[in-house]
Amino acid sequence: MVHAEYSFVIPAYNDEKGIARHLDFFSRRQEALEVIVVDDCSTDDTEGVVARFEMPNNIKLIYHKQDQNSGPAAARNLGASLASGEYLTFIDADDMICDSFFFYIKSSVLKNGADFVIYKYHLAAHEDDPLTYEMHEVDRSFFSSIGSSRYPAGMFSLREVPGVLKTVNFPWNKTYNRDFYVKSGICFPEARYHEDIQPHWMSFLKSSYFGILGWAPPLVVHFESPEGERATNYIGEMRLQLFPMLEDISKEIQHHETNAELYAAYDGFTEDVFSWLINGLCRDESETSLFWKERYQAEIEVFKAKSQEWRREN
Repeated sequence: MVHAEYSFVIPAYNDEKGIARHLDFFSRRQEALEVIVVDDCSTDDTEGVVARFEMPNNIKLIYHKQDQNSGPAAARNLGASLASGEYLTFIDADDMICDSFFFYIKSSVLKNGADFVIYKYHLAAHEDDPLTYEMHEVDRSFFSSIGSSRYPAGMFSLREVPGVLKTVNFPWNKTYNRDFYVKSGICFPEARYHEDIQPHWMSFLKSSYFGILGWAPPLVVHFESPEGERATNYIGEMRLQLFPMLEDISKEIQHHETNAELYAAYDGFTEDVFSWLINGLCRDESETSLFWKERYQAEIEVFKAKSQEWRREN
């Protein structure tokens, strides 16, 4: 078994079909790969799918089953700690990697010293129509503004493109130099909700240079869940885990020379999140919504007051 060049971490929970699709994709690759499946106590045949799959010698398949269901953040962190490849990618079990992925990743700036690269994705609803070329509007706008700039090996700094912070905080449209990921201390807060926000922001805030593959086609497919099945519908106490994460980001911004410009992006982002929390998530007049709307609003006011105090002190 050769040393893995690329490590892929896949948190899995009751998606044996998605895991089988990923393993089939990787089994046909020629690159030296490490595929790490972290099973978050699935009750389907995820474990059996992995056990029965025979990989070629260039693929190292690692399976770990959690002792208890702990959520995708804990699974990603555990998977990252097991990774040994030069490059690290997180991919969800129910997503799909495009056939062209490695061609464009090999053409990117990772080998030239970039800390990580971010790339476009297909936003899809059905497996029979995955290549939609649709993205969330904020991401479509950002990648359009970048276009083929610095193709293929040019790097960017956050000072040059602070607008990248406004892209959606997905974990699966980035590939890291693993040394950077480890040394910078990036990880997923082990929360059930909003756990993707902090590593997204910290990736850019802690990076010296990163790549933006605006010149490449989408490299992954993300299948959105039907509206009624989304975790984003949850209303309750676990949403309060958001505020310590935002505090950590705010404190990291203080270390940057261009923090005034970065705070402008941060303030716009937090206002959007708070607006969704109050006017989107808690939009109906149910007793539960009204209770948590008041609670969230109080936490928002406390957060804003503390944020102003931090900035005055620094």
